[in-house]
Amino acid sequence: MGNYLLDGTAGTNDPYPLDIDPPIFTESPIDITCDFGSTGNFIEWIAYDDHPQTYYIYKDFVQVETGNWYNMTPISINIDGLDIGTYTYLLTLFDTFGNFEMDAVEVTVETVGVIEFKQITYVIQVLIGLTIITLFIGKKKK
Repeated sequence: MGNYLLDGTAGTNDPYPLDIDPPIFTESPIDITCDFGSTGNFIEWIAYDDHPQTYYIYKDFVQVETGNWYNMTPISINIDGLDIGTYTYLLTLFDTFGNFEMDAVEVTVETVGVIEFKQITYVIQVLIGLTIITLFIGKKKK
């Protein structure tokens, strides 16, 4: 934004112009899917504003982090350790004039690569069934 000329005959510049523009996300992540138990998972945003100030990160509408943000400097949060399910992360950015912008990312944690108890039980049942059938067929042949 910068200085601008004030109306009138004095020809004075206003060094504190009113900022009505909200922050702009220059990089915003798409929704994320990760494996349960995996590590190194982050959500990262990058934004710009003439007067950056404060950010808030919410997970399912509960504030989990806050701080000051700076132009073109990543704002990130580690999402390791989440249970299986779907979560909504919301970043809200404010500038010093109270303008704000928000971005939401949906995080889905899946069981890919993890054998669930139901799957193990099913495999055991199939093996027992095959063993019984094999024994039954073996006795009939004798």
